[in-house]
Amino acid sequence: MEYKEIADTIILRVDPGEDIVAAVETACSECEVKLGSIMGIGACNDVEIGIYLVEEQRYARKTIREEMELTSLLGNVSTMDGELYIHLHANFGNDKMEDLGGHLNRAIVSGTGEIIINKIAGTASGIDRKKSPVTGINELKFD
Repeated sequence: MEYKEIADTIILRVDPGEDIVAAVETACSECEVKLGSIMGIGACNDVEIGIYLVEEQRYARKTIREEMELTSLLGNVSTMDGELYIHLHANFGNDKMEDLGGHLNRAIVSGTGEIIINKIAGTASGIDRKKSPVTGINELKFD
């Protein structure tokens, strides 16, 4: 992976064999991003996505190992208990032109990953995450 920071924007390239989730986390950590938005595209051949089952308060997960286009990566950066928290969702298209998507846990790049991380100017003070006792989701919390 390589990245370039330009003002409040990080342009990140994720190379074959690397995990997009880990690369985003590394870039955000190294560039001290505490609050921001994430978007991207690419090509992957080993992904794990999930959907949160609210009533059961757990993720149902699916691993897919085939060549796919990452047609949309969206997410955000925040903190939880002062630690970096990356929240990503993704859509993938296969060779039948079918879409699969959900919460992104892992995405191994086969071709390239092109990710844009936009820092939100100012500080992240007053914004954190806290686990909801109702849903079990780590929700944004505002002071």
